[in-house]
Amino acid sequence: MAQFEYANKIITANDRTKMDTLGIIAANFTDYSDFDREGNIYETLVNSGEIQLLRNQGIINRVRILEQRYNYINRMENIHYDIMMDYAARSITTIINFAAAEVVKQEFIFSNEFHNLVFLLVMVMNEKDQTYISAITEINDILALIDDELKKV
Repeated sequence: MAQFEYANKIITANDRTKMDTLGIIAANFTDYSDFDREGNIYETLVNSGEIQLLRNQGIINRVRILEQRYNYINRMENIHYDIMMDYAARSITTIINFAAAEVVKQEFIFSNEFHNLVFLLVMVMNEKDQTYISAITEINDILALIDDELKKV
């Protein structure tokens, strides 16, 4: 995300002295995280009957919220993957010579079309970042609630 934000600044400033840097960053457009959570925590707890072991409704509610966060992360990862495959990969293969590690279409890398792609990737990465932070916060809150329950035992 930091690289894409930097690329956005370079293009916005029309700083053509950083052409090689943009080329390196553009080559990284195909990198993406792959969070593909399968299953459903809450449903598994209910179906197994283990939900009855949880007496704290706060924990149960937070597990549901965490489940929603995981579903949202999956959607964001799919969106990122689709953008990468449908737009980013096509763009960079036409402007970057990977073997020579150089930008071959220098005007395109400063075009509005390419700038929009960079901006779109920054937006998706920011949203993914916020979603992951939210999930981590939820996990930490659940762990704190569990610790509190264990202290009561």
